[in-house]
Amino acid sequence: MKTRKKTSYIFGIVLYVIGLVLGLFIAGSSVMADIEAEFYGFDNLSNGRFSTLRCPAVMNRNETGTVRMTLTNTLDRPINPNIRTDISTIAVIESSRVKPSLEPGQSQILEWQVDKDNIDLGNFIFVKIYIFPEYPLPLREATCGIFVFNLPFLKGSQWFGLGVVVSIMSLGIGLFLLKQSSDVLVKRSRERMYALIALAIALVGTMAFGLLGWWVAGGILLFVCILIMVAMLYLLV
Repeated sequence: MKTRKKTSYIFGIVLYVIGLVLGLFIAGSSVMADIEAEFYGFDNLSNGRFSTLRCPAVMNRNETGTVRMTLTNTLDRPINPNIRTDISTIAVIESSRVKPSLEPGQSQILEWQVDKDNIDLGNFIFVKIYIFPEYPLPLREATCGIFVFNLPFLKGSQWFGLGVVVSIMSLGIGLFLLKQSSDVLVKRSRERMYALIALAIALVGTMAFGLLGWWVAGGILLFVCILIMVAMLYLLV
């Protein structure tokens, strides 16, 4: 029985570490892409923000991705807002403008394509969109970043989804096995289990925020993950 528990403990540790490393890579790459976009060098024209810009969290180097934003006319009259889009390239920023027409209450989805020609800083694509003033609406802007890797067979979103599933399953099964063999831990077993569970929850939350493009919340949770790992090192001594 004791040998079986030791085996479960070892497998639990291995699975948990696999899920942790994979989750940190997924969360870190998606969150860091959005953070890098904020400081990339785009014009900063306003403190006003809008929240409907959506970029793929990750892309494969050989695919074309779609950047989307939803524009809604909240006024009681037709509008023709001037929208400027800046997208990174290895050389100069690529800019374009559109002026969609929207009736009162109407929404419209605008899309832009990005590919390997938009990669900069090695593995990133950055996008910034400005909605210029349409009285009484102020100037608003938003950014997003895409992490680009080079893996065969699947699209970036498919690799991302697979990685999230494998990470969560590895964390969950690893925690189950560790709990089943918790008495193998010589000291502070309860504190360690709490730390492992808290780290898993924070990591899953970070991946979710990275997928949604909520880089502030994702960055905070990523920092929390680091703090928990430091605390776990203390519990090992």
